[in-house]
Amino acid sequence: MPPAMPQMTTSTLLTDSVTSAVNQAATPKVDQMYQTFGESAREFVNKNFYNSYELIRPFFDEITAKGAQQNGSTVLDAENPHNIPLSLWIKVWSLYLAILDASCKQAGEALLNSTGDLSGSDSGEWNQTRKLLARKLTSGSVWDELVTASGGTGNIHPTILALLASLSIRHDTDAKLMADNLEKFIVTYNDNGSDDVKTKTAFYKVLDLYLLRVLPDLGQWDVAHSFVNNTNLFSHEQKKEMTHKLDQSQKHAEQEHKRLLEEAQEKEKSDAKEKEREERVSRDTQSREIKSPIVDSSTSSRDVTRDTTRELSKSSRQPRTLSQIISTSLKSQFDGNAIFRTLALIVIVSLSAANPLIRKRVVDTLKMLWIKILQTLSMGFKVSYL
Repeated sequence: MPPAMPQMTTSTLLTDSVTSAVNQAATPKVDQMYQTFGESAREFVNKNFYNSYELIRPFFDEITAKGAQQNGSTVLDAENPHNIPLSLWIKVWSLYLAILDASCKQAGEALLNSTGDLSGSDSGEWNQTRKLLARKLTSGSVWDELVTASGGTGNIHPTILALLASLSIRHDTDAKLMADNLEKFIVTYNDNGSDDVKTKTAFYKVLDLYLLRVLPDLGQWDVAHSFVNNTNLFSHEQKKEMTHKLDQSQKHAEQEHKRLLEEAQEKEKSDAKEKEREERVSRDTQSREIKSPIVDSSTSSRDVTRDTTRELSKSSRQPRTLSQIISTSLKSQFDGNAIFRTLALIVIVSLSAANPLIRKRVVDTLKMLWIKILQTLSMGFKVSYL
């Protein structure tokens, strides 16, 4: 028995396809294509994506080449494209699209839990191929590949198209491109009178994706409502249900738009406040930088004043000349004690002066002082007499 498949995160369609393919690949006496597909499916389950792709790539190279060789004279059997069973055709394309999905590896949105990590024994080779495969899905080129391989848009099986549309929406393929391709399919699809339940379910899945996902992404609500009201693909009850879904979807989209607008306005206000705060802080900083030199100048002025006072005090302690001493003494009060102290000082200085020049200066100064003393005493006598 083949190993059990891991739990799928999305798309039960792919789960059924891969599981069924692995089981059929293990059945005895299967043809070479089933065997190759079974090996590719097992490699995918084991996360050897590069090996899985390499096993089925010749199949796609072949059908793409055959599609390119068509000149309008070859008519393909829609129920048996390229002469292989339709069930195998659907399984191979489902696995191929799963590999493209894994190659995109959008965080948290891997199709299988096992594809959350793209590492493995083939990681080096896979990383070289992954970007090319991812671009097929994100650019939408795989849609053209499917049309060519199917022999026309109307021949695409709804099961494959529903899976491709789902993965394209997930990986943000251009909505306008998807809308154009889905509209062509809806208009040209020919079910050939098939009553297969799975096929019909897949077809209405395509309609749901077109009406509820792709057109809303383009903001074309009127187009979606008009399609529902005028198509004969829906019964009356189906039209009412689809109209209700469209109304709910549009209401939700408008609420979401309003919420995003309010968040943008709040962010704009918050950014404006933050900018204003930063500008205020910048102005305050500049103001402090302008004031700081004034403070420094004042401090410097005080320092200069202190230095000047210090110098004056220092100079006052330096030795004075004889004339400075006598002049200072004469400026003091002319009371008796001060006068006699001054005379005593002069006598001492004159006696101690050995230099004749200094003695002459002292004698001259003494004479001048004696005259002032006599004048002072004379004034004192006059006052006393009066």
